[in-house]
Amino acid sequence: MKRMTRDIWQSSRAQPGRVAVYFFALVLGAASLTVVAALMRGLQNKARRLRIQLGANVLMIVDREENPSREALNRRHRRLLDVNLGDCVVSGYRRDKVETGGRGQELTVLAIDASFASIRRPRVVEGRYLDERDLATRSRHMVVTHGLSEAWDRHVGDVVTLGSDPYTIVGVVDPDAAADHAAAPDLGLGGHVAMIPETAPAGWTDEATRPDGRLDGLLVAAPDVAALGGTARDARRLLTQAMFGTEGIEWITAEGLLAPLRRLERTVSLVGGGIASLCLLLGGCTMMALMLANVRERVLEIGLRRALGATTRDIVSLFVLEAAAVSLGAALSGVTLAWLGLHLLTRHLTIPATFEPGVVATVVLAVLVLSVLFSSLPAGVAARIEPAEALRYD
Repeated sequence: MKRMTRDIWQSSRAQPGRVAVYFFALVLGAASLTVVAALMRGLQNKARRLRIQLGANVLMIVDREENPSREALNRRHRRLLDVNLGDCVVSGYRRDKVETGGRGQELTVLAIDASFASIRRPRVVEGRYLDERDLATRSRHMVVTHGLSEAWDRHVGDVVTLGSDPYTIVGVVDPDAAADHAAAPDLGLGGHVAMIPETAPAGWTDEATRPDGRLDGLLVAAPDVAALGGTARDARRLLTQAMFGTEGIEWITAEGLLAPLRRLERTVSLVGGGIASLCLLLGGCTMMALMLANVRERVLEIGLRRALGATTRDIVSLFVLEAAAVSLGAALSGVTLAWLGLHLLTRHLTIPATFEPGVVATVVLAVLVLSVLFSSLPAGVAARIEPAEALRYD
């Protein structure tokens, strides 16, 4: 093994120009493949987070705009769905922007019902979550996200003023901080959000602004993913009849949110994957051509090795391992180059890029397999050279 390593090193040093040419060609291919793999992994992770955020079996019904031709979404519609969709769990929420006392800032406040937690329950890191007792007693209790708790330096037991009303923090939750709440803001428990019982007194709103217990959205959890389509049709039919039309109402499912991501994923895989494959193939062809030229120049060396007892397998191994060593260095250099580029451009990318060990392993393995395939022909040519033929070579 030591002798083989020395032979590979000496051979590479003897042909620095040719080695450099296909080294940099493979670096370009490896960097391109790394970028594509990182973007694909980022899109896959984003899709997974969105699916977890909303729930694969959850329908979200959002009242987007005021419409005088129909009734606003309210608690009566929640009861209508709850009664008629027997196997489903139905929840409603109200979303307000509330000024926090003494801070001059607006905070997103989510007023939730008892069923909300059974559909979307983030991880509790401190204290507890809101429960039915909080709703029954109209408690001025609040659960805040971890980001808000850290920003305010407020924890369980502290009192925060919303508008003119004091609320006591009873829990801190940690939703998926990496989730893209900008893509689907109505899903979000991320960022700076506070949750209160919907029955708690809210001095910042009144019946004039929210008549008949108006809601901003409903969540309907079907028994399973397969039943979601039928549940969505039934909910649409019921609300269309009850509200005299549903213009301005948006119907959100995880599959609907994932459709644009899947289209983007296909585009990246086709365009970016095509470019990366072309770069790698160009590097492989360059490597094969230069290795064939290298074989012609090393006929005497090969013949001498055969005369001294080197087998066909030894000659093949020499050339294949030479190519693999250079390719490994090129793969690692390409991965490093791509990582630096993605790190510098992260803030400007609209597509999430995830750089993780699986991406590195995929790129390195692809480049090594390519080097073995494209070095097989030159190695085979070298292995077929006979000692007598090499000695007659001029």
